[in-house]
Amino acid sequence: MTSPANPFTIAPGIVLPPVILQRFYNYQGRAQTDVWLESVAVKLADWCRTWRIELETIEPPDTFNVVLFGRSRQAGDIVLKISPPTFESRAELEAVRQAAGPGFVRLIEAEPAISLMMLERIRPGTALRDVGLFDEAMTRVGAAKLLEFWREPEREADLIPLERWARELLEHEPARHPQLPADLLAIGGEIARELLLAPTSRTLLHGDLHHQNILRRGDDEWVTIDPKGLIGERGYDIATWMMNPWGAPLRDDFIDIANRRLDIFAEVLGEDRARLAKWAVFHSALSLCWSLDAEQPEDPEGDVAFLRSVVRLLD
Repeated sequence: MTSPANPFTIAPGIVLPPVILQRFYNYQGRAQTDVWLESVAVKLADWCRTWRIELETIEPPDTFNVVLFGRSRQAGDIVLKISPPTFESRAELEAVRQAAGPGFVRLIEAEPAISLMMLERIRPGTALRDVGLFDEAMTRVGAAKLLEFWREPEREADLIPLERWARELLEHEPARHPQLPADLLAIGGEIARELLLAPTSRTLLHGDLHHQNILRRGDDEWVTIDPKGLIGERGYDIATWMMNPWGAPLRDDFIDIANRRLDIFAEVLGEDRARLAKWAVFHSALSLCWSLDAEQPEDPEGDVAFLRSVVRLLD
């Protein structure tokens, strides 16, 4: 029987609580995790000396990735992002590198072998969701940020093809979740195969653009953060937006909101509206599969209800 995780001091005054450590252990095993965290602690100490960083003393929140904040005398306010070394974290780092530009968060330094990044901290960092814009205005900002982000992918071996990203949906076995309406996931699977079989473009995708991944900087510019690092058809990148912000899909007028969003995305991005609707269904079905396979599913009933709603966009 595995002994409970003990707190781990990742940097002076910053302790990873047992709940986070246990999640890491469940993911990649205790021995591998302990070696990785020791390497992270050594590199953090090195960076703090080299960049003259003073870290904020906080208890990291209970999330899969660990995010720390500090101030460097050379680089200003910084964010340190620590992720278990996986193909997903490698793809994120590569996307951050490739997306370099004034409208994207700046990568200051990285240690790919241990999935450690030092990024600029966006100040004031107000999320698009929280500035009081109407939904249509926020959607136009999102569309503009996609046009700014998209580019010909480089180093494709370090990015994630949509076919791999969608594996849980493509390989879904209805018998594993008999409580679910099989017809909904079947529709999602059929649409996924149709879209992936004949893509109309191939680009570097953000993969997770929503209202909290666009932050306001002090010069009043919007800055995009937290890409997934995918490769595929441009239309997929509107899909996460359609499910956000939190609570929007539960509104009585959600279908009206979703249709207006599709109109805006089709207009600004120059994409086929009907195909964008299919990408929304694709991602909704995929998200439901992720939710069901999660260690602690968040809201499978809500995901089912959202998928039922978004399928109506195909009419």
